[in-house]
Amino acid sequence: MALATPAARSTSWNRFRGYDIKPTETLFRRTVQEAGCAIIGQTADLAPADRRLYAIRDVTATVDSVPLITASILSKKLAAGLQSLVLDVKIGNGAFMVGPEEAETLARSLVGVGNGAGVKTTALITDMNEPLADAAGNVVEIENCIAFLRGEKAGTRLEAVVMTFAAEMLMTSGAAASPTEGLISPAARSIPAQLWSDSAAWSTCWAGRVI
Repeated sequence: MALATPAARSTSWNRFRGYDIKPTETLFRRTVQEAGCAIIGQTADLAPADRRLYAIRDVTATVDSVPLITASILSKKLAAGLQSLVLDVKIGNGAFMVGPEEAETLARSLVGVGNGAGVKTTALITDMNEPLADAAGNVVEIENCIAFLRGEKAGTRLEAVVMTFAAEMLMTSGAAASPTEGLISPAARSIPAQLWSDSAAWSTCWAGRVI
């Protein structure tokens, strides 16, 4: 099992001309101040020890080590100074964790360490036996994301997963006490009510919740 899965990683954004996936701290801060957010990859200054540990996992057959995965993922998240965190733990033939017990073990490890570090953390276990997008490849997947943002992917598994995580993030951050209450939150008004109330919609995209 190798860690190299470029099509599923932030390197996809390098397909945009002029996009810098590893910006300087100055550029990163300016972008967040001007745009309100930024999508970046691992840099030499963000949890620098993780890059060495990441490489070691790849050559020592410890890619699927739960403690090392936990350390790798959370080192960057905790370094960012978050107040709350929602994690997507994948399960299935396209994920590190193939079975439900493995996925739950990883999810509980991540949630336990995250909360222990003072960050309110939850995790959803979602299916990775098939792609969420109806496309495969860096450029076409970005096009798929843009189509989603335009509202052209209604009723898809992608929409179900995105909306489920939006609901979880609102609750974890304290913006809503529950999915139902989230409906009256300004941040949630664009989320279709069906995805909050229809249990079938939830069950199609996630296999478990760990808090």
